[in-house]
Amino acid sequence: MRKTSWSTSSRRWSRRPRNEPAWVRRDHTSTAKFLSIAVPCHAVSMKAFRISGRFRMGRGWQPFSKELAAADEAAAREKLLSIFGSQHGVPRKYITITQATEVPPDQVEDHVVRYALEARK
Repeated sequence: MRKTSWSTSSRRWSRRPRNEPAWVRRDHTSTAKFLSIAVPCHAVSMKAFRISGRFRMGRGWQPFSKELAAADEAAAREKLLSIFGSQHGVPRKYITITQATEVPPDQVEDHVVRYALEARK
């Protein structure tokens, strides 16, 4: 068994080998970057969707229309629910989607969606 000492150089207590100086920073992000590069990424054909509906804002209902890039309609709906939940703090039960239509790439208005479609070609 290796001899170790407690180090307080980071926020959490971590075990550090005795021969390693306290000023050496052990960062695990380099391992994560390596693992994300080593895993093969499968190309998914992205489509543009325009989703409209309404969500509860305060005591009233606010209409919305949003363009998203996703693999299919179910993924676009899930992404929309996630965005409204994180940006506006709206629970999913207060978001009503009335229409989700696929938009041809030449009719996309949102520049972020257009860029996402062009990047996946």
